[in-house]
Amino acid sequence: MTSGVNAPFIWGANGEQLTPEQIRRGRKSADALLASGTDMSPIAHPMQGVARVAQAMAGAYKNNLLDKAEQANNAYDDAWRKKVFGNGFGFGSLLGLNSSGGA
Repeated sequence: MTSGVNAPFIWGANGEQLTPEQIRRGRKSADALLASGTDMSPIAHPMQGVARVAQAMAGAYKNNLLDKAEQANNAYDDAWRKKVFGNGFGFGSLLGLNSSGGA
């Protein structure tokens, strides 16, 4: 597997690849966990409260992992754009890129 600009995917937990679509789907499930974990309806047993806290924590953790994957995807996209458009063809200045590596 290559790294840096040539890496086509961001590797997630258990060796799975995360594409932008998979990140979007993961956010839906993480948001569902957060929503069920922050439900304010009455509980019948204290363990229901513990389960809600655990769901909220799992949703927050999953969102954190997805944020990191999304940041890595964005970094890959930026590096790709700089490699393709910021290499002296004149497109880099049109896109707000310059040869010093900043926008």
